[in-house]
Amino acid sequence: MSSLKLANVLIIFIFIFQIVTEGNAQDKNIKQVTSFKIAVLNLEAIRRQATVIKGIHDQISKLEKGIREAIQVEEEALRAANQDLAKKRAILAPEAYTKERKIFEQSVSKVQKMVQQKKQLLSRAKRNALGQVENKLNRLVAALAKEKGFLLVLRTDQTILASRKLDITSIILDRLNKSISNLKVEIPKN
Repeated sequence: MSSLKLANVLIIFIFIFQIVTEGNAQDKNIKQVTSFKIAVLNLEAIRRQATVIKGIHDQISKLEKGIREAIQVEEEALRAANQDLAKKRAILAPEAYTKERKIFEQSVSKVQKMVQQKKQLLSRAKRNALGQVENKLNRLVAALAKEKGFLLVLRTDQTILASRKLDITSIILDRLNKSISNLKVEIPKN
């Protein structure tokens, strides 16, 4: 055999050897993967059913109602001021009316800013409260994963098919309800 043919046979032999060893390595990895303990968690069900989250939503609803009532009072005051200004239009000199109109527009702008600030504060308060619950939820999931030896916990909304035996939602929901059943929503100070 010529040295060129020998080199080709050697390259083919190395190539075949590499394919065979990679195949065996992949078989071993597949066997290892099948021994992983995994679980699935339905976060949406927890967000709907958790006592603490229901409490947060109730508090937010009450705060929103209070804000709506305060806004309604301000709007009624602005409406009355606008009607009063319309009546003064015929009586006041153009410069005086313009000055009164400017004051009214500043009042409208002030109320709009107040409404926007209250909504932002309420939104931030809700985010903070739900963030605290999410942190607690993450710690509970991590603790259960460590306790049961789960190497992977998937969200049910990101899985196509999972056995009900893998579902840890009820366990986590029970633990969340026991560990934190109520959380006061606090409006941040600007």
